[in-house]
Amino acid sequence: MRSTALPASSLARKWGPALASSVLRESLHVQPGENVTVEAWSSCAEWARYVVSQARRLGAHPLWLYEDEQEFWETAADPARSTTDSLGRHEVGALRHTDVYVFFYGPSEWPREIRLGTDTPARRATSNLEWLARAERAGIRGVRLWLGRASRLAAEFWNADLRVWQNELVQGSLVPPREMRRTGRSLARRLERGHRLTIRNPDGSQLELRLKGYRSLLLDGAYHAGDVRAGAFMVTLPSGVVEVCVDESYAEGTFVCDTPSHPNQLTIRGGRWTFHRGRLVDFTLDSGIDEFRRQLGRAGRDAARPALFSIGLNPRIRLAPQMTYLKRGAIVCQIGGNRYFGGSNASPFSSWLVASHADVDLDGHLLVRRGVPLG
Repeated sequence: MRSTALPASSLARKWGPALASSVLRESLHVQPGENVTVEAWSSCAEWARYVVSQARRLGAHPLWLYEDEQEFWETAADPARSTTDSLGRHEVGALRHTDVYVFFYGPSEWPREIRLGTDTPARRATSNLEWLARAERAGIRGVRLWLGRASRLAAEFWNADLRVWQNELVQGSLVPPREMRRTGRSLARRLERGHRLTIRNPDGSQLELRLKGYRSLLLDGAYHAGDVRAGAFMVTLPSGVVEVCVDESYAEGTFVCDTPSHPNQLTIRGGRWTFHRGRLVDFTLDSGIDEFRRQLGRAGRDAARPALFSIGLNPRIRLAPQMTYLKRGAIVCQIGGNRYFGGSNASPFSSWLVASHADVDLDGHLLVRRGVPLG
């Protein structure tokens, strides 16, 4: 596929000021006098510079933490050079005095972790959990941007066009939260009050799910105080989705995907799941089926239970790896663990399929028509 998108540096020069303004003003509501910490890997240094500059213009106090990718991989690849699984006291101190945190997520060449065969990913995961716990206790308002996860190596891993991917991440992050909020709020209220979902699409989906009063969560790209109670104090950009846990004991019928999805490092470009008596009983996948079967088999019986339903709201997302569930009107059927989202299934496994052109009926009334949300 030929790309006409701008290279990453040109993207930053063209869109950096607008993105910085949107992040600090619309997503995080930064006020004069607040302390703003910006953490960025070297691949996103140009983007971070605009955020630091905009913070000063707003009368805030910026602090920039810089992560060097080359140094990180040199350390990770050398067993003689240690990597820590805990935060330093100076970083803990910075968190205590931070009001707003802007994190350009990295490293960019993350597929190298898979190939290293070391404990580096596990150590990073441990320190990330500590960071999240301390940041939440400190009452931080945060944004995590995915721009830095798109690299040439990552594009090869996902078989994606790098420039198209980068451009889509930028444009998806620039969608004003208010554009997604009105429709999203209406959908969230209806899902909380509803009981029976029916999903149909031209590819053969005919799936019935049930709701049981779980709280729905709207992620529109802006920080809301209520999201903290749901464990969502870090806004992710791009954003735009309404999600709700479903009744884990009920699912009948078939769900067919027409949009790529990327659960658990897999790429699923086509698939059909069949449910009976609340369990996944049959499946076909156009890609990744052997690894999916292996992961599902190892995870235990609860992994085959229905877990989550969501509707995408972002009009700028199309095919960005790991982001297709955000595409406006995209429907997700997820199985496995959902306790993180407020459900009751503690399985460590989860997977999902995405459909883009579905009709969704909620208690006899259309919620989505041919992939268009009806808020």
